[in-house]
Amino acid sequence: MPEQSVTVAAVMSAASGRCKQREVMSLKKLEFVLENIDPLLFAERGADNILVTTKRYIPGSAIRGALAHLYINAHKLQNAYEDATFFDLFLSGKVRFLPAYPISCRELEQGDAFVMPLSLMRSKDKTQTVDLTATAENKAGFKKLQGFAVKKDGKLYPIDTDVKIELHMSRSGAGERITGSSRDGNVFNYEYLEPGQLFKGAYLADDDAAELLQKVLLEMDVEALHLGRSKSAQYGKCLYAAMPVKEAQQVALGDKLYLLAQTPYIAFGSWQRVEQAADELLGELEARLGCEAAKDGLQIFAAAESIDGYVGVWQAKKQAERALSAGTLIELRLNGAVDSSKLQAALQQGLGKGTEDALASSSSGSRWQSRNLLKSCRKSSKRMLF
Repeated sequence: MPEQSVTVAAVMSAASGRCKQREVMSLKKLEFVLENIDPLLFAERGADNILVTTKRYIPGSAIRGALAHLYINAHKLQNAYEDATFFDLFLSGKVRFLPAYPISCRELEQGDAFVMPLSLMRSKDKTQTVDLTATAENKAGFKKLQGFAVKKDGKLYPIDTDVKIELHMSRSGAGERITGSSRDGNVFNYEYLEPGQLFKGAYLADDDAAELLQKVLLEMDVEALHLGRSKSAQYGKCLYAAMPVKEAQQVALGDKLYLLAQTPYIAFGSWQRVEQAADELLGELEARLGCEAAKDGLQIFAAAESIDGYVGVWQAKKQAERALSAGTLIELRLNGAVDSSKLQAALQQGLGKGTEDALASSSSGSRWQSRNLLKSCRKSSKRMLF
């Protein structure tokens, strides 16, 4: 099979979708690696009341919340939002907390981890991988290739996460906890990420906020973060290792452009079909770029999900909202020449609702990246590359 040419631009995000837009500055990218030495559980909504499933990655909002909690405790803050440093780092949108996606091994630490585009498919015998953006129709004998990948040295490596299911017996009363049994017989299963896995994440920060963030992280001497559910009971501890700071990658323009969601996209309006959500997204992008975007006959590869969460500061659940899933791919056809600086600014400012969800513990907001059309695929002697 012929080799494939892949260009993946940087993931750009920003503060609030409808707040006053700041002047766009150059961005610094501060990357880090997390290794969970405890099981991790990021519960997500499911149709099964017996099984509690977990996300297969570490949400950026969970990382933001953990760091904010460390800062509040270190400075003994009562009203954290009144502290100028806290506001700049966690509330202003100058720092964007991206999810930490699995990378499987140390050899891939220098690569870029992301969610696979929903246009990718693999043959059932795992010998071929195709991108539906380059073909007119689905191929027989192929199924969707979902999950995560790492791009390094021009190659994409598919990544798996290790999960395990445990049985839990509900013991709500003091007597039930002592006896170790439930009178009502309430039991459920829960899924968790097994210990010993690596996840790579990043902060995208304005120039002025990047130095401040580095200073605060050094002052707090962050060596570990406690993330997810049941952090006080054998779950959630992750070792934290910072990586060298670098400039955020600029948008690369090609002959054919797509928008790739790196986190779920929450539209401001209600929608039933993915085309409706895509129309709102493109409408917002039109306003940012000052030109029209085609909305008919576009290639759209999307999935929907429900986004909810828990705000620890308020001890309250968040209202569930419908969103386009990470990995959603939407063709971008603009009428007229594309101003790369405006496109860069729009991606940095972020698209959709919830891009400045300060202390929430769910994936919120939307990070989009521009990518060129995938052409073909090839096979490695060790594992599949696309």
